Amino acid sequence: MNETDFCIICGKQCSLSDIESLGWEKFNVLAHSQLPKQLFRYFPNTVSVDGKNHSIEALANGTVYINDAERFDDCFDCAIDMEWSAFYEKRIKRYCTYLDIDYTIVPLEELPYKIALKLFEFGTPQNALNHVPNTLDAAQKLSLKNLILNAFIAGKSADGWYSGILKQIKDEYLNFLNCLKHFKIACFTVSPYLNRMWATNSSTGFCIEYETDNMSDLCHNLFPVIYSQQRNDYTELSLNCDKLPDISDLWQMYFNGLLRKSIHWVDQQEWRLISYEQDNKAKNIPFFKIKKVYLGNKMPCDERSKIIGICKEKGYPYVGIKRQPNSFNLTDCPYDCGTCAKLKSNVNQFL
Repeated sequence: MNETDFCIICGKQCSLSDIESLGWEKFNVLAHSQLPKQLFRYFPNTVSVDGKNHSIEALANGTVYINDAERFDDCFDCAIDMEWSAFYEKRIKRYCTYLDIDYTIVPLEELPYKIALKLFEFGTPQNALNHVPNTLDAAQKLSLKNLILNAFIAGKSADGWYSGILKQIKDEYLNFLNCLKHFKIACFTVSPYLNRMWATNSSTGFCIEYETDNMSDLCHNLFPVIYSQQRNDYTELSLNCDKLPDISDLWQMYFNGLLRKSIHWVDQQEWRLISYEQDNKAKNIPFFKIKKVYLGNKMPCDERSKIIGICKEKGYPYVGIKRQPNSFNLTDCPYDCGTCAKLKSNVNQFL
């Protein structure tokens, strides 16, 4: 196994190509067979850009906030970096195929003019629309119709036809770059003692332990992250960007987009709850039963009291997190972390 084909999933070393070859259904079986009995989510306990404290909502209501990856700390997360030139070449050749133009005998830069000439021969937009091949699916027909209308609207000159065709492909390119934004994600891990996870909120937040249930429908939306050194490849997905998505396209979105992260983040041991939101709005959704709450080592006393108050009201067990004296590991507090006064008295007795 070479470096580019190496990946880690659920703490195990695998071949990236072997994982891809599983496909959607077999990967689902693998994921659900590896689902831990507990999942943990770290909450910053801060007010979000929408003016709400989604951490408090999650604790009080048993929900989790799902959001898009643009707010994640990894700039590579769910990022599509396919170059315009590569996308354009694939799409212009695909339109040539739709219109029965042999693109193999024409230089790439002349293909838009070949398409323009073909459309001009139809005479009118309606006549061109009447010649849309029946072999295309509904999405492909729609993209070709849009290309035809954009070309005719742009004008009768060669440059006008060209700009209309280019506009259609540019619109597709922008839509493709944003295609993952309709998916919303909530991130979880397998331990409450991960230094890097606490560091994201300077240890001032809290962590919730959830008890997973294999019989719940939520499991169908939970997946382990695939950590690798190899960047995402969207070639196949971009080629089919105007095709009605099937199960293989969905798998490419997950394998190359929603679940792929750099090997440098492997210590997060992440699982993701993924939801497709047509309205593109982040929101809180119900999640598994809360089993325990862990309070950050540097959580301010007033916030600590507030969180413990909610825990007591809901009947959630809670515990503090502290540094181990002889290592860089974290562990549970041996005392009732809920009483700041007790912390102070423990110190005062030595003063």
